[in-house]
Amino acid sequence: MKFLTDCMLGRLTRFLRIFGYDTIFAKDLEKEDKVAVPDDDLVEFAQTEKRIIITKDKLLSKKASASSLFLEGEDVYDYLRQMKVRFKSEFQFELKNARCSVCNSTLNQVNNKEEIRKLVNEGTYENIEEFYQCSNTNCKKVYWYGTHIEDILSKIKQIEIE
Repeated sequence: MKFLTDCMLGRLTRFLRIFGYDTIFAKDLEKEDKVAVPDDDLVEFAQTEKRIIITKDKLLSKKASASSLFLEGEDVYDYLRQMKVRFKSEFQFELKNARCSVCNSTLNQVNNKEEIRKLVNEGTYENIEEFYQCSNTNCKKVYWYGTHIEDILSKIKQIEIE
């Protein structure tokens, strides 16, 4: 599944990317003038790219009809629960399958961690062995399995129990 998230869902966008879903954030489609992309253009983009629109905008959801999910509430974990119900999907985390939470590019395993030494803090560098880096040469963000991921996974388990 590939998604297009509306501009109100930045945190959800990052989470979906972390879970390996190819997710375009509507704000990333804005031009240099920072004018919001019109709903009709978002629907057309989603159709062309075969993406499901995830939105908190009722009008956008109606325009996209069956190829959208209208989310209610305010909590990212509640959004994930709604997505789990609608798409009958599990949110499994494997760092090798994650996407860059910033730019949506794929990640490459870092074979020589010395290459990223200056990009992470010293404690992380010393305590973590496996790193991944964004494949986008303009981004190059570095990722690793840390306590932030454990916290997310713990909260995901809670929504699975409910």
